[in-house]
Amino acid sequence: MFNPYRSTREEGGMKQTDAAQISFKREADPKGLLDPGKMIAWDHPDFDFPAGRTYLFAGLESRTAGDAG
Repeated sequence: MFNPYRSTREEGGMKQTDAAQISFKREADPKGLLDPGKMIAWDHPDFDFPAGRTYLFAGLESRTAGDAG
């Protein structure tokens, strides 16, 4: 994890999850019981990274300069 303020692999610096990683996860953990919520691509494969949203913590989204609070 390059970004300690994020809790998913993709948001923590990896940015993408490829087919090989998902394949290994399916083989090693077919029910997704280990580290649930750690891979966005496992839980939500159609997640839109370019939109700039956060996955788990919507309150951490970037705020505009005019926002107060």
